[in-house]
Amino acid sequence: MKNLMNTLILLLFPLSVFSQVDEILIQVPILEGSSIEIFSITKDSVKKTAYIGPLEDEYNITDHCKPNFEEIVRTVNLIKKDSINVYFPGDLSPGKDICIIYLYEKGIKIRQVKKKYVNDKRKSKKTKYKNDNDLKLFNQISSSFCKD
Repeated sequence: MKNLMNTLILLLFPLSVFSQVDEILIQVPILEGSSIEIFSITKDSVKKTAYIGPLEDEYNITDHCKPNFEEIVRTVNLIKKDSINVYFPGDLSPGKDICIIYLYEKGIKIRQVKKKYVNDKRKSKKTKYKNDNDLKLFNQISSSFCKD
């Protein structure tokens, strides 16, 4: 019942009433090659930086990616766990096995949610892990941080 009330409050009122999140960082691995991408999202812009050894130049991609800021913050706050394991039937190289979403308020990290791929062939076949609500919310953020 308490979770239902919290969800209703978050849906009925703007999130800015409860939090002053001003930046979101999303770190995702690029499966081809040896790098990760970091997306910096504010209410006004989306910037992408590739990390291959040293950081490369930051690219402002706001022209073709309008930030879905409030929806991301709302969805992250609906995720209950800080770490989500995804069971995978194989090994991924270091750095390719983790995605992280950070919420920042005035430069201070206030929330971090991780999705980590864990090598476990037996558990990867069980559907209960694939139906994890937190995992669905995390994947929703990863695939829709830009408005259509």
